[in-house]
Amino acid sequence: MAGIEHSMLISLLQSSIAQGQTFYLTVSSDSMAPLLQAGDEVAVVARPPGRLRRGDIVVVDEESGLLTHRYWGKDGKGKLVTRGDRSLVFDPPWEPERLLGRVNARRRRGRTLSLERGAGAWLATHLGRVAALEQRLFAGYAPTPLPAAPAPTRLGNRLRQNGRYLPGRLLRRALHTWRAAIALPFAGTAGAGGTIRQDDAG
Repeated sequence: MAGIEHSMLISLLQSSIAQGQTFYLTVSSDSMAPLLQAGDEVAVVARPPGRLRRGDIVVVDEESGLLTHRYWGKDGKGKLVTRGDRSLVFDPPWEPERLLGRVNARRRRGRTLSLERGAGAWLATHLGRVAALEQRLFAGYAPTPLPAAPAPTRLGNRLRQNGRYLPGRLLRRALHTWRAAIALPFAGTAGAGGTIRQDDAG
């Protein structure tokens, strides 16, 4: 979405969030699957950058559209570091003012799943941990100097041999299978609505 349409969307979103309203947007890719899939609607609420917690799902304005990814911390310049769960590559760091809000619920086939409490919170947290483990094993560091970035492991160094290490490929496939399995009880046919873009990297 570009030009005046994007500007109007951002203005409407910021105004609604500032008034304490919940704003629903529709996901258009699977970069956060299986937690969020194309067609899911996400509820966006206010969250100042200083109150973000590692693992939160956030929405940022990337000028050409909106991006919803997981928040992993800040870099040495205080910029926000994000990444889609299906990608091993972190997004370019964001200026804090690019943050529009935090996702606190997912709506699929008319059913709303809270990501702040109960089973939905457990699912979001667990999938975040799996994504962190996968990134550590297969890609090494998060962008330095992210404080919580894990050090590369000897096993990870072997797993990252350009996919030639068969156990590494099998392990990554196992992680993907595990993610799909724990998300299965929450699966359903996605609904429709407004538009939010996700990066399909990874």
